[in-house]
Amino acid sequence: MNSNLRAQYPDAPLRTSMQALHKPLEDLTYSAVGRWCLARHLNFPSIVRTQAKLRPSIETRLGLMEIGWFAAGCHRDQRHSVSRATFHSAFDTMRGETETKGNPPTEFNHCRSAHIDGLMDVATLLDRAFGGCTMVIHSTGTLEPGQEIVPEHLKTLVYFTPHMLVEYPELDAVVAKVNQIFIEEVAVRGAERWKAAAAARGWSMTGRPTRVIPPPDPRSPLLPPAEKDSCVFTIRGCAVGSLEEPLERIRQRFNAYKNTRHPVLSTPSRSSATPSACPASPTRQLVSSTPSRSSATPPARPTSPTPTSSTPLASPHPTTSHQDTSFEIFLEDSDEEDNDLLELYSDLIRSLQEEVEGLQEVITTLREEEMASREEMALQHSRELSQMHEELRRKDDEIRKLSRALSLKSKVSAEGSALNVPKMPEYKVKTSTPIKTTNSLHSLDSESDLSTSLGSVSANSALSLPKQLTNRSSPAPRLPLASPFRLPHIALPQRPETGYRSSDYVGIGPATCRFARQYDLGIHWADKFRRLSQQDASTWYRILAEELSVELAAEALLVLRDDLMNCPAEGQ
Repeated sequence: MNSNLRAQYPDAPLRTSMQALHKPLEDLTYSAVGRWCLARHLNFPSIVRTQAKLRPSIETRLGLMEIGWFAAGCHRDQRHSVSRATFHSAFDTMRGETETKGNPPTEFNHCRSAHIDGLMDVATLLDRAFGGCTMVIHSTGTLEPGQEIVPEHLKTLVYFTPHMLVEYPELDAVVAKVNQIFIEEVAVRGAERWKAAAAARGWSMTGRPTRVIPPPDPRSPLLPPAEKDSCVFTIRGCAVGSLEEPLERIRQRFNAYKNTRHPVLSTPSRSSATPSACPASPTRQLVSSTPSRSSATPPARPTSPTPTSSTPLASPHPTTSHQDTSFEIFLEDSDEEDNDLLELYSDLIRSLQEEVEGLQEVITTLREEEMASREEMALQHSRELSQMHEELRRKDDEIRKLSRALSLKSKVSAEGSALNVPKMPEYKVKTSTPIKTTNSLHSLDSESDLSTSLGSVSANSALSLPKQLTNRSSPAPRLPLASPFRLPHIALPQRPETGYRSSDYVGIGPATCRFARQYDLGIHWADKFRRLSQQDASTWYRILAEELSVELAAEALLVLRDDLMNCPAEGQ
């Protein structure tokens, strides 16, 4: 189906063609395309079902009307002959005008399911409207891939008059037996023929089985429950001869029931009458009567020797008092047997009720245990959560205490630094940069010792060290304003009066670059050195001491001075 037709007829089958759209009504064939074209000819609303969103019941009725159009007169058209290993021409038409591939369910399977449902609906209506009995057995003839053609791998769809099964429970075994005979004798041959016809067309019927079909459960009923909301049975076949034993047991139980409940049907009459004296219809009435015989009204005794045809159990010979007494004894015995059987059933019902009550108690106990276990688990989880919350609160308290202790310790150490003068360790700084002092310029040796102090830096100022250079075990040294270990004052470098290049790059040079790389200070220190060089020189040392350690501040001051002193003049 091309895109233009799909756009014009969005609900048309996939195999719809322009030729099919122009076929006259009498030339339409049974297929998905034929049904759709028929709906267009007859103005059925099936072509707008998707848009109209009809109720499923109305759509089913319209579909059955379409099927009935093509099915009318098929059993009289004399077109039943089919060659061996071939399919009927209607099969080719259905398959040719119906999409067989794609997303399941395909149009082919959908048409087959709709036809089977319609067949079962017609059979059900036939029994309801005319009071007869109908049995429909259908086998598709197909098998699952890789399965052998044996009765246990085949299944049938069976319809039987529902009210007959309700009135006569023994018919379950009859329906199961008839269906098993059909599978063994008919469905197996139909599957073989279907496989041969498919092989003649080149279709592959081999392959690994998609699943393992379990054997039938011997405890399951002979007639399984019908499909949901339906009176159609899906019955899988049994192995040959496997139903003989259960059917024989059912037959024996029925005969025992008949002999126990109605001995007059299985033993000769106590009178001189022959067994054929009783007509067939009263016998059927006795067999199908209710189990209780206590309320049965005995036949009226004849007043004359002439046999009475209206009495079902009347003898054709003259009735005597001996015969009447025998019949009364039979009724009394039957009542006693009924009472015994009733007591037996009552005991059985009581025992079953006790078992049910015991099972209910077990279920109640299990539910209570489950609820108790759930409550215990909930309590345990709540206890664990409360413990976790308590632990978190305790940790928070400890953290707050440590924070307060650290703050107090820092305050105490800051206040006591003015009283206790620590001895500053000596640091060795390698440099060859001349340092300008108040007396003269001295050139420091590469191994000279340089002891520095904070100078004019406040004793309470906090010094921060880089993480990679800070020794956490020993606090940073703090010096008072006046220290006996102070070196001669280092004169801070002055910018040249002339030839100074005031550009963005002033304040950083080879010395500061080496210093930053040596101590891994980061590239952002270039901006810090530039900003520092643009500030007052008297603040350099304090700012460096706040950012670095005391010894690094002194070395940074030297390298910064070195870069500023070696800065070339503008125009060079």
